[in-house]
Parts: sequence; structure tokens; C-alpha cells
Amino acid sequence: MRTSSLSTPVVLNSISHFLPIFSGQAAALVNPAKIRPRRFKMLKGVGDTQSSFFHLQFRHMAFELLPNTSLPLARGALGRWLFGFVASVMAMVIVAARPAALLAQAEKASNPAGQAATSPPFGDNDALTILDNLKSALESYNRKKFLAQFDQTRMCDFPALRRQISSLFERYDSFNVTYHLMQTGTEKGVGIALADFGLDATSITDDMLDLRRHGQLRLVASWNGREWKIVDLNPRAVFK
Repeated sequence: MRTSSLSTPVVLNSISHFLPIFSGQAAALVNPAKIRPRRFKMLKGVGDTQSSFFHLQFRHMAFELLPNTSLPLARGALGRWLFGFVASVMAMVIVAARPAALLAQAEKASNPAGQAATSPPFGDNDALTILDNLKSALESYNRKKFLAQFDQTRMCDFPALRRQISSLFERYDSFNVTYHLMQTGTEKGVGIALADFGLDATSITDDMLDLRRHGQLRLVASWNGREWKIVDLNPRAVFK
């Protein structure tokens, strides 16, 4: 830690232009003839502790210069002013730092693919885990688990998919899922899987045909730091 020394007159000269706000008694406080020479250490390069140390030094100076039996009003006024001055400086620092923090958050939110650089490779086991979770959720009639396989914050028009799945569960039951994984890969930080996918279900009402859907399903998955989540699925008509 590096420190430098600053004599009392120099410290007082640096704040002399603020003295008109005090009373005549307060102004007498900084009369060099009444000052007992004393050196104060000013901290450098200590980050957030600098303002606190600065404040403590000035408070110490104020009490050092005032005799215990004189100028009680001036002492209180100076103490309150010094406290307000340091608080104002700290507030300005916080306000100045806030836009930078908000900008960093906005950049992070606008670039969610930034985490893709640290994502693991997307392989067959990852794709099979997603497909098996979809199968398990449908066959156990668990709508919440099915929707949990998707990244709601990154998937385009997730509310529309949620309404579609809700309608599917309201019209059919006894789901049966078959799939065969054909291909997996990673492209621009996201995982891609192609699979033959089949979905059969029994209609809840007699006036509607049972569901029979078979075709090629393309899944796009993103790594969220813990697991792969679906961010795109085509064609969605498989679940219609």
C-alpha cells in the first residue's frame, strides 16, 4: 500500500473555497495561527476505502483543531458539512458507475450466444437425453416436464408453443412416442439433432380422430451452463 503525507495547511487550503458557507466562528476554525501543525496520511490506490479514509482524516482534523471548550456550533457545522461532502462524492461515483453496469448487462442479454464459446460439444448422448425426456413427459402425461425441455428465454415465440402443447394435452391422452436418432452436430455454439419421430395418441372425445404423427424432427439445443435445452423445433405440426 502506498501512502503520501499532506500537511494540515495544505489540506485546509484545498477546501478554503467552501468556507463562506460557514459562520464567522467556523471560519475562525481554519485560521493558520490557531492550527497546531500536524501531518495527515492520504491513502492511494485503495479503491472503495479511499473515500472512507479521507472522511475519517477530515473528521479527525476537525476535532483536533477545535478545543473541547470552544466553538461547539462551528465544530458541528463543519462535521456535518464534511460528512455531506464525502457522501455526495460517493453518490456521484455510484451514479457514474451505474450506466456502465447496465450497459454490461444489456450486452450480455443481447448476446446470449456468448456462452456458447464455453459450451461442451453436442453429441449423440445429449440428443438422446432430450428425446427421451420428451418421450417420458408425453407418455406420463406431464405437460410441465415437457415444456421444461425448452429454453423459454431464448426460444422464438415460446408462448405459441406453450398454447399448442396445452391444446394437445386437452384433446388427447395415452401418448406413445417412438424416435430414431439420425444425426447430431454442433454449429455456431448450438447443438443440432435430426431424428425420425413418431407420436400417437388417443382422442379424448368420440367426435375426433386419434392422433398419428410421423416424420423427421429437427431440434436445435443451447447450453445454459448446466444442460442442453431446446431453442428451436421443426416442424411444430408434429405436436398439433
